[in-house]
Amino acid sequence: MKFEAQRRRTRFLGLLALTNTLILTTGLIAPALAGEVDDLTTFTAGTPARAAEINGNFQMVKTAVDDNHARLTAVESSLQVAGAVSINTHGFSEFFNNNRDSVGCQFRRLLNHGYFENTSGSCIATAPVDLPHGSSVTGLSCLVHDEAAGWVERPNLVRMSLVTAQQEIVLDTNTLTDDSGLQTLSSRVLQTDARVDNAAYAYFISVRFLLTDAVPGQLRIYACSVQYAR
Repeated sequence: MKFEAQRRRTRFLGLLALTNTLILTTGLIAPALAGEVDDLTTFTAGTPARAAEINGNFQMVKTAVDDNHARLTAVESSLQVAGAVSINTHGFSEFFNNNRDSVGCQFRRLLNHGYFENTSGSCIATAPVDLPHGSSVTGLSCLVHDEAAGWVERPNLVRMSLVTAQQEIVLDTNTLTDDSGLQTLSSRVLQTDARVDNAAYAYFISVRFLLTDAVPGQLRIYACSVQYAR
């Protein structure tokens, strides 16, 4: 019985010595990372080890590790890269006119802008957009021109499932042109998960034109930009 107790004590002290070595090693290398471990209690074989001292050592190490984690998290956040993918008017094409085929919506391009040739109905111009996989979408903006306020409606960023073909709006400007002339419609309204998953979805920009009594060329789109962070 006495031998068994001595064996357990020897094993405990051995483990304690190993733990102490690891703690001291952490204390030596920690300054290179961030948090420092100072004033650790050093244990000697053959002497009693007090629980309060052991717990104190572990608490000091935990504090340093937590500090390092916080610093590394801050560094990772600072390394996030902001970027944008832009599409000019030549990347757009007609989509539909009041749920009919695209015959009634002829999208024309002239130099640096595009427009619909017809003078009535609702037409949509769309353009595919290639976003970095794993990035997070943060904004959408489109440069448009309107001779009479209120006719270029709701540029959206849309994703389509590669499995079900279902479409979902990722960003929705939810606005019309509010003035005449050249202007930028933009939004940061997130309607769904903003993380880009190119394995599951295809992405495109959609811009609706309300062409009631419009004169061809009065409503124009120049370019759109999708902003992201990664």
